[in-house]
Amino acid sequence: MRVAHFHRETVIALAELIAAAGLNHPRELRPYHFMRRTGPDRIVSFTELYRFMEPGELLSGTTHPSLKEAWEVASPESFCAARRLGAGKHHARRRVRAWPGAIVWREFPVFSKD
Repeated sequence: MRVAHFHRETVIALAELIAAAGLNHPRELRPYHFMRRTGPDRIVSFTELYRFMEPGELLSGTTHPSLKEAWEVASPESFCAARRLGAGKHHARRRVRAWPGAIVWREFPVFSKD
């Protein structure tokens, strides 16, 4: 019952946000509708922070540097990468708190000063 109540209230809150933005449906949301604080006195839109793919770019492939390696190891036959991303790069394992009470290990690239 609590989950159903939470879900109902979440949907109502989403509807209020959509209406406040002057939209009719969540599919009308765009990156410029979302803002992120990047400093104590600076707020920027997701359009400024992230690079978004063009329609059809996943089908045709991409040459964008931030996505090139991931595209090269992707396979339509499997969810597993053909090789590990960042192979040959040094990684450090760090404990990360994923949610209250849960700690998981994640790998982070280690950048050298070379």
